[in-house]
Parts: sequence; structure tokens; C-alpha cells
Amino acid sequence: MTVALSPLAPSTESIDAPVGRDDESVALTVIVPTRNEHDTVDELVERVQRTLGSTGIRYEILFVDDSDDQTPETIAAHTATGSPVRLLHRRPGTQAGGLGGALCAGFADARGSHALCIDGDLQHPPELLAPMARVLLSGTADVVVGTRYLAGGDNAGLGGPWRRFVSVASRDLARSALPKLRLTTDPGSGLFGFDLRILDGVHLAPLGYKTLVEVLARSHWTSLAEVPYHFEAREHGRSNVSMREGLRFVRHLARLRHDPAVRRDRPSAHVTGQAFGVPGYVPETPDQLVAMVVRRTAA
Repeated sequence: MTVALSPLAPSTESIDAPVGRDDESVALTVIVPTRNEHDTVDELVERVQRTLGSTGIRYEILFVDDSDDQTPETIAAHTATGSPVRLLHRRPGTQAGGLGGALCAGFADARGSHALCIDGDLQHPPELLAPMARVLLSGTADVVVGTRYLAGGDNAGLGGPWRRFVSVASRDLARSALPKLRLTTDPGSGLFGFDLRILDGVHLAPLGYKTLVEVLARSHWTSLAEVPYHFEAREHGRSNVSMREGLRFVRHLARLRHDPAVRRDRPSAHVTGQAFGVPGYVPETPDQLVAMVVRRTAA
């Protein structure tokens, strides 16, 4: 099933925050896809507001929700208090594409000029949104990726050795299949962001969970920054990763590899490394503060 950037379906429910409505000054949209994750919504909103509130960046938090439990009500409660939170609830029949489709819906509905994507289960540290936002809004790079595979990063939250093996094997397969993906150490990351202008004229057709692969393969970007992070263990709910999703990922790579519309820029060497201090965020190691690297595609 393909999912393009398109207007919202009539049966999709959008609940807007009263503060910032129709305000074109929003610079950043934090997109959070959720499915039955009401247990983590309150903490996620609090941590995102705490870390981005200290930056002076004008932002919104856009939940794209496919839940059939009380998650949308939990999100809507934050909207009602005047928090910069919006809810896009995809009702049954409008949930095409699963997670990838939810993110595409978020890209289409974002009010910011830049977007950051973070999972709703708190396995991604919201505190990393501040340095990632600075990377994008400073023009340092078109794309920023939170990576588990640079010095200072860690994938222990994946669980047992089999999950970690699958993650590394998927990463290596993606980087082998599409040379442009070699500019990132973590093409399967769910923690990433970009300047939305790189999607101008682009038809996204994600297949499964690895939306970053689709964005990197099809969009018009020339520079990518990476920031290491620790992937946390899941405390609520269960993972949606399955053998079916693994096979879907392989099919996705094969489709991209044989698609003549996919950009085939070759990777080049590192350009620079930079440090971004984050108030209230203490890195696990010194490397986590200074290991950000920027890479560019060949001219």
C-alpha cells in the first residue's frame, strides 16, 4: 500500500490547540505517532515542553493517533489546557500505511517549517529534541538523525540479543542496498527530523516502519547530521516489530533499489563535528556531547 503526502481524509479528526492556531511563526513541529500509548502521553508532553521550552523555539507537538483506547482523550486533555499540542486522530478506515502513513499524515499537517519525529513510548529521549532542533534551525544540516551506533549511543533498549542482531543486520542491509544511506549509521532510526522543504515535489510511499529510509532515499537533501542517544527499554505496552515487518522492510528496500525515481547520490567523507549543549540534559559520556557529525552528499 502506498501513502502519499495528501490532504487529510474527511473522516480524519483534527483537534487544534487554542494557542498558536493558524500561526505561521511556528518553526518546528514535533510529530508523535501513537497507538494505544495513553500511559506515556503525559510524561512525553511534560518532557518535550521542558526541553524545548528552554530553547526559545516556537514549536508544536502533533500527535498522529491510531488508537482504539483512551489515548486520544489523554492527548486532547493537554490541548484543552492551552499546551502547544494538536491531535490528528485517524479513525478506522483512514489508517492507511500504519506507522509510515501516520508520519506522512504528520508531514502533510505540520505547521512548522521543520519536523522532528519521535516515538510515543519514551524509548527515544525527548531531551535530545533540543540539540536536534538547533541543528535543523541553524541550517547546519537538512536532516538530523538520532543514532544508536555512534560513540555515546546504545541500542540496549531493544531487549535480547536477537532483537539487537536484527537491528544491526537491517542497518547493514539498508546501507548496502542504497549507497546514499551510508551517510547515516542508523537508517532505521525512528528519531529523526528534517527541513520539510526537502519533500517539495516528492511522493512518499513508505512500506512498514522504516520511514526514515523512504525520506532519505526519495527527498532532496544534501547534508545529514547525527546525534548519538541511548535507546531506552520499553516500560509500557509491547513492541509492534514482527517477522512480517522484517519481510516488509526487505521488500521496501528492494522496491527502492529498483525505482528509477530514487536519488542515487554517492556518499562523501565527514565534513565537521560540532557540540551542542542542552540545558538539563546530562550525557552518559563526554562523547555524547561532541560526537555529532555532519556528512554531505557528493556534488
